[in-house]
Amino acid sequence: MFKKIFFIFAILAIFLFSGNFALAQENQKWWDFEKWSVDININEDSTFLVRETQTFNFHGNFHWTVRNISKNRVRSISDMKVFDEKGKELVSPEVEITEDTNAIAVKLNFDLTDTKMTLIFEYKVHGGLGYFEDYDELYWNAVSEDRDVVIGEAEVTVHLPEVADVNDLKQALYTGKSGSRESSGTYEIIDGKTFKFFGNNILPYENFTIVAGWPKGIVFSAGVLKINSLPAGAEVILDGENSGLRTPAVLEENYEISLGEHKISLEKFGWEAEGDGEKIVEMETGRVNTLDFKLKETTWFFVLGKLSYLIPIFIGIFLFKKYQNAPKLKKTIIAQYEPPKDLLPAEMGGLVFNSVRSKDFSATLVDLAYRGYLKIVEGEEKTFWIQTKKYTLVKKKEFAGDLSLAAHESEFLKVIFGSAETVELGELKSENSFMKMIAKLPKEILEKLVKERGYFSSTPAAREMSFLLVLFAAGIFISTVTNLFPNFSFSVLVAILISLGLWFIYLIIKPPPLTEKGIEAKWHALGFREYLQVAERFRLGVLTPETFEKYLSYAMVFGVEKKWAERFADIYKTQPDWYESGTPGVFNSVIFANSISGMATSVNSAISYSSPSGSSGFGGGGGAGGGGGGGGSSAG
Repeated sequence: MFKKIFFIFAILAIFLFSGNFALAQENQKWWDFEKWSVDININEDSTFLVRETQTFNFHGNFHWTVRNISKNRVRSISDMKVFDEKGKELVSPEVEITEDTNAIAVKLNFDLTDTKMTLIFEYKVHGGLGYFEDYDELYWNAVSEDRDVVIGEAEVTVHLPEVADVNDLKQALYTGKSGSRESSGTYEIIDGKTFKFFGNNILPYENFTIVAGWPKGIVFSAGVLKINSLPAGAEVILDGENSGLRTPAVLEENYEISLGEHKISLEKFGWEAEGDGEKIVEMETGRVNTLDFKLKETTWFFVLGKLSYLIPIFIGIFLFKKYQNAPKLKKTIIAQYEPPKDLLPAEMGGLVFNSVRSKDFSATLVDLAYRGYLKIVEGEEKTFWIQTKKYTLVKKKEFAGDLSLAAHESEFLKVIFGSAETVELGELKSENSFMKMIAKLPKEILEKLVKERGYFSSTPAAREMSFLLVLFAAGIFISTVTNLFPNFSFSVLVAILISLGLWFIYLIIKPPPLTEKGIEAKWHALGFREYLQVAERFRLGVLTPETFEKYLSYAMVFGVEKKWAERFADIYKTQPDWYESGTPGVFNSVIFANSISGMATSVNSAISYSSPSGSSGFGGGGGAGGGGGGGGSSAG
């Protein structure tokens, strides 16, 4: 008996010791940056090359690190490259580069234990400089603020393309949390074309934001128009056409506005400009123009604002009646081997995500190519001796009047090709007609899901707008009570706030307005996503190259095209007739999926674009985290 008890305790002791030992090992795993050096070369054409040299300390076993580079305050980032400490460029599969409208993510794959590693990230920034009346500047978040480790030493060097008078140069450095104007580092002007910035022990989630200013004439200085209004948020009307921008707005030569004379006015619902309301401006290269508008509230909008105090009650009654019995997705997701019947890629995106995103149009483009309506030709072009990818779309089949196409597919092909037979994908971005037409398609797709397919009782956007109206009305109500009735009972006000809070929570946790039919279709779609992600667990023997191409567009909708491609690496060896790769050599599904992802990024860029901010790093608007760049870093 004693031996049995001793044996049991011995086993428990071993188990507990092993668990504590493993936990201790896990706790010993940590990492940080020993040094983060940045070398920035400003080019005469106003672009600049950033070269980040990062030295990592890894304690424990690590397999990857990710550098996210934010596109805040820049037009685009190109020529992303990664090098090791010896200067050798790293490529796939060691490096995975993905991009969306907000950032570029660079993932490095490795297997390292208790070591030091140095990586060099190099990329070119377009539209990241600020132009002001007497000077130009670089306002740059030089390190990644979104990280949970310390940076032991930070150093940034900025080089101008030509020498300037040292007395005409100026610089600033902001460190700390976003918005901080503190500077815990040092900086100096080395000579007439070189700025230096230094810092130590940059804590997690803290910024190292540098500002370098120089006189005009050193780099190409575009003409700039800054438009402000009080209150802000007014639409900018340029020469009688809505520009798509809202105040405060920055319009730059060759992008949002051309040289010469222009008429500027503003439109804001419920407001009108004081005075004439229209101003004339003369755009010249290198000149910064500023227009300030003052808006006044119209009488009818003022009255409407007072009546809106009753909105929370009316909206609450409406939403309660509309959504109290909305169906829910309750069944366990089971893998499905094909998408819901007749559901196209963009429609699936609308059903599952309650909105139609730019990636859904990328998927639609691939699906239409697979079905024979167009061919995607991948090529390369040189810009300032730099090789970049370009994509040409070639029409292969007449689509006008084709009844097998959905309405949004016909419109999509129409806005792409018009009367042309071939189109450069990158050129679509500059065509206003394309941007205006493409903006209508998401609404048409969602309306089809409501009216023709019966998946939604109303469009997802209508429900979201209802939430916004409730919040807006509640804000007006609370503000009115506190301002008009300063002696109002505090306990009653607290009770009102709690009631509104509980009501908002109730609205948020209620499911989207899917019908029973929509619930079933969404369940099927999520099951199909499960199949696309882990296809080797389901009927692996029947997977064919045809299966890969047929469902590639659906995998793009869910963002799992690379996982889908991995399943076919050994059986998909031939380039499809609807896609012409610009890279000769070995071809398989993984390489193909990476090419498709690059094309999708170009589509996303053509469909959505955000203008850079126009505030300066010097003066009252500057602070830590306010510049371009930045982003995040992580490892594991």
